[in-house]
Amino acid sequence: MHAFMFGRHCLLSCFISLALSPLCSHANFSGLIEAEAQYFITDADDEDQRDQFYSIASELEWFWENDDENHGIHAKAFGRLTDTPNDEGNRSHADIRELYYQYVNGPFQARLGV
Repeated sequence: MHAFMFGRHCLLSCFISLALSPLCSHANFSGLIEAEAQYFITDADDEDQRDQFYSIASELEWFWENDDENHGIHAKAFGRLTDTPNDEGNRSHADIRELYYQYVNGPFQARLGV
C-alpha cells in the first residue's frame, strides 16, 4: 500500500510540474510506464504456488534550471506494484533514484543530493 501512496503523490507532483512548466522556461519532465505478466506453462510442485504474476512499474524524471542556467534541480523516482501477497516475495516498492541540486558558475560546479 505504501508504494501505491507514493505513486499517487508522485503523479500529483508530476501534474503540478506540468501545469507550472510554462512559468519555468527550463523545466523538463519525462517518464515511462511498463506492464509485466509472467505465466508458467508447467504445473507447480506445490499446489499453493501460482502460475501467473502481474506487475506495473513507472519511472518519472523531472529537471529544472533557472533562466541563467546556473541553478538546477533533478529528480528521478521509481515505483512498482505487484499482485503478489507479501508472503510470496512481493516486489512492490517505491524509491528515489536521484535527487540533487546543482550550482554552476563558470568552471565551478557543485552538486548536493542523494
